[in-house]
Amino acid sequence: MPDEAPKPQNFPMRNRIISGLSDAILVIEAREKSGSLITANLGLEQGKEIFALPGRVTDPLSTGCNRLIAEGAGVLLSPETVLEYFKLQNGKILRVHEKNKNGLAKKEKMVYSCLDLQPKNLEEIVSCSGLSVSECMSVLLELELKGSIIQTSHQYYGKKQ
Repeated sequence: MPDEAPKPQNFPMRNRIISGLSDAILVIEAREKSGSLITANLGLEQGKEIFALPGRVTDPLSTGCNRLIAEGAGVLLSPETVLEYFKLQNGKILRVHEKNKNGLAKKEKMVYSCLDLQPKNLEEIVSCSGLSVSECMSVLLELELKGSIIQTSHQYYGKKQ
């Protein structure tokens, strides 16, 4: 509420709203367990693009960013990284990322974010993504054809190593 003091239990709700309003999530520093990673995961659930600034392997404040990059986040090397992604130049939109009429690119991100190296069955992926079975199967096929994921056995999918 407006005049309420900040309370840690309210941060995830606030971060969900912030990620929902954002076109992309930029993570600059993040420990292994941090609010930044919670926001990044919320953004993934919402189909947002995630960027992370890489850091030294020995720096505990870079552990979360480096893990995000290892899991497929965009590598943030400069502000131009984001401007190029959104096809922006001098503050003007040159071209919007192309998506089909069903917003497949967004759905691909949603499904991909539900997967990890340990294969999951279709039912788990449908539950995690919130998509229908047919939508989920279509996206999984698309991701498999792109080489992003593998089907390890009948209706079990995982990220490609």
